[in-house]
Amino acid sequence: MPELPEVETTVRGLATVLDGQVITRVAVNRADLRRPFPVDLAQALTGARVTGLSRRAKYGLIHTDRDRTMVFHLGMSGRWRIDPDDIGKHDHLVLETGDGRVLSLNDARRFGSVDLVDTAALDAWPQFAALGPEPLGEGLSVAHLKAAFKDRIAAVKLLLLDQRIVAGLGNIYVCEALGRAGIHPEREGGKVSAKALALLVPTIRDVLNEYSPEVVRYFLVSSHYRSQLNYTTENLDSARGALERLYTALRGLPAVTATPEQLKASEYVQRFCAAMDDDFNTPEAVAVLFDLVRDLNRVKSSE
Repeated sequence: MPELPEVETTVRGLATVLDGQVITRVAVNRADLRRPFPVDLAQALTGARVTGLSRRAKYGLIHTDRDRTMVFHLGMSGRWRIDPDDIGKHDHLVLETGDGRVLSLNDARRFGSVDLVDTAALDAWPQFAALGPEPLGEGLSVAHLKAAFKDRIAAVKLLLLDQRIVAGLGNIYVCEALGRAGIHPEREGGKVSAKALALLVPTIRDVLNEYSPEVVRYFLVSSHYRSQLNYTTENLDSARGALERLYTALRGLPAVTATPEQLKASEYVQRFCAAMDDDFNTPEAVAVLFDLVRDLNRVKSSE
């Protein structure tokens, strides 16, 4: 499942192409993803001007001047392709703009979703109505967490993963934030002190706005990326999708180099992104990943 920073980076990337543009053509190439496409999707979007893009939890939002918003979720394997060389069998939704750009929503496993929602009713939409505050917004505060955790015996990790308490936090970022804040993930939420919460709130924001060795290691050795990359130099074309998603997730995040391990991760990520910038030089990018995983695992084993 894409983490919040990956969705945020995807939305920012789409904004550079879509914001302010008129959608001139919409092609829906199958009936459904995780659930059916809206029956009036093509009619609602064709001729509409994009007035802005935003994110709510792990959903991307494309707002239009018709007071309707297209809400998308990437699911397990979804990704947006910009100006693809061709439209493949997994490009289930294709948008074209007035300036000739083409965007395709590619989702091999079809666990993603696309919905149309009246813009004025977004907050009341069932998927959004019960969500907690955004972790990068002002709604996430010590007072909010203190009230949400009061008298709770559930583990603090589980509470932070509860989307009704904080929207969009995923496992890797919760674990990283708790570790940095010195809070045991199995500690009862109601027993976390106000002092600890005061440290946790900014730490959550820091973790979401950077890549640390732990976060990079997660992206590279998680079953999702490992299964797609297979960590071989064979059949590299099949690894392109995983590489593109990793590239999207990492290229827009600022490097943190406070420790030698973070500096090492930053250097490798820069090399990886440079390889991907070079016409998606897949062999070089995979070679960088091999080196990065080897060195990060070496660091991990010595900790």
